[in-house]
This record gives sequence, structure tokens and C-alpha cells, in this order.
Amino acid sequence: SEGSWVVPIAAARSSDVAFAILVSAPNVSPQSQAAWAFDDHLRRMGAPAGLRRAMLLALSMGEFNYSRHDPVPALAKLRQPVLALYGTHDRAIPVLQSARVLEQALPQGGGASTIRFFDGADHDLRDAAPGRRGHDAVYRHLHLRDRGRDAGLGWHVRQQAGRRRC
Repeated sequence: SEGSWVVPIAAARSSDVAFAILVSAPNVSPQSQAAWAFDDHLRRMGAPAGLRRAMLLALSMGEFNYSRHDPVPALAKLRQPVLALYGTHDRAIPVLQSARVLEQALPQGGGASTIRFFDGADHDLRDAAPGRRGHDAVYRHLHLRDRGRDAGLGWHVRQQAGRRRC
């Protein structure tokens, strides 16, 4: 997921990059992502609101260059098609906010982009349901849905049709 802060920078700088696939991409600053994850975890544990506020304040006190990285400018420069994959039970990143940021940041008229949500999948795109934890939710989803309908496997092929191959 953290590679999703780097991939758009590299892709925007190179015409040799034909497409980008972002898996569990935060699309918010590392500081915002960490604050969201800690708050979500503490809330699920039943921690008092005062403790959650104190943790968020503590996270904002440090001054690390990477913690305030803004991924939006690099995303806005992408001209390649983007496939973004998210699990609906991801507890490490703000999934809906990240997908919204991505959708708004990608250039209009740039490469065709697809955002996919895998129901029940966690941050690693593995099944988060009790009794199924650790199973590969993406491949299960693709296997079940790839009978006569596009389940995502053909995405790369369609994006590359007619493009120069390196």
C-alpha cells in the first residue's frame, strides 16, 4: 500500500510506464493514514474518546518529512490507466476517502481508470470473514465472477490494446 505513494511519482515521470496498479492505496498523507488507523483501532477496542484525541494530538506533534507527503499532485500528473483495488474490510487505511481522493485527483481525459472494491477483503485483499481469514479474497472473487463477465483479469489486456509495447 505504501508503494502507492511512490508509483504515481515514477509513472508520471516516465513514458515507458504503460499502466499503474494500486493496491490498498491510501491516497492521503502518511500522517492522515496513521491517524485514521489508530483512531479506528482504538474505537473498535472501545477506548475512551479522550484517549483517541490524545493519540491523534501525539501523532501530529512529530515533524517527519514523509509524514506530510501529499500524494494528490503526483496522482494528478498520471496519464496512464490506473487500476485501484481495495478491500471493504481494510482497517489500515480510510478506503472510501482514499478512493474518493483518487477519483478526484486523476486527470480528466487521462487514461481510463478503474476502482474495484472486494467485499469482505482486508488490507492484504484477503478474506476477513471469521472462518475464512487468510483466504485470498481477490482470487476467490475472480474465480467466481470470471464466467462470462470481466472480473478484472482482462483489464490489463484492454488497456494495452493498440499501445506500443516496450
